[in-house]
Amino acid sequence: MTSEVTKLESVKYKFIKYIADPERGTLDEFAKANNCSRRQLARWKKQPDFRDLVIQEVESNLFDAVPDVYSVIKKRAKQGDFQFVKLFMEQMELLKELKQDQPTNNIMIQILNDLRENDQEGDKEPRHIVEGEDTREG
Repeated sequence: MTSEVTKLESVKYKFIKYIADPERGTLDEFAKANNCSRRQLARWKKQPDFRDLVIQEVESNLFDAVPDVYSVIKKRAKQGDFQFVKLFMEQMELLKELKQDQPTNNIMIQILNDLRENDQEGDKEPRHIVEGEDTREG
């Protein structure tokens, strides 16, 4: 019996990860792949803690993507895309506010610092952004 409970909890954990994944397949596919009934999936979804666990997983997925997203924003801003320059500057201001208001947000600050370090190691030629145009000093 204990083995069955452990297996069921393992499938439940997979289901939480599955629900939190925006690129997931269908419930039928999940049920079939995990030898589980749709009725069991519906019961798990009704459990009081299920929603909170899914939200935690979504937050974790989003947090894991932050460095990649910031990297794209920075790259596009450096290429002179005015919308990304604006977005990058807005994010810089937001991070400054987080640093001032909540010193416990050291992880976000570290991400910004890592991006700055990567930027310093990369393209060293200064760029000036003028209304969406990328002009290099020459």
